[in-house]
Amino acid sequence: PRTQVSQSSGSGVLISADGVLVTCAHVAQDAAKIKARLMDGREYEAEILRLDRQQDLAVLKLKNIKTPNLPYLPFGDSDNIE
Repeated sequence: PRTQVSQSSGSGVLISADGVLVTCAHVAQDAAKIKARLMDGREYEAEILRLDRQQDLAVLKLKNIKTPNLPYLPFGDSDNIE
């Protein structure tokens, strides 16, 4: 019997220097293996920390980060927008 292998891709945003990122749940939900490639070409395996199918949100954590000082986008507080 043949084994079917499929790949998909999506985008995400790093939200912490130690490799936590957010993406869409439909990108990660059925994946047997998740890889994340940064803009500079570095590639990491990732694991799902949280998944919310209703909101289509997934929180992932990059594995095996040698130096946890990745560039990230911090969340802001919308109550403080002027």
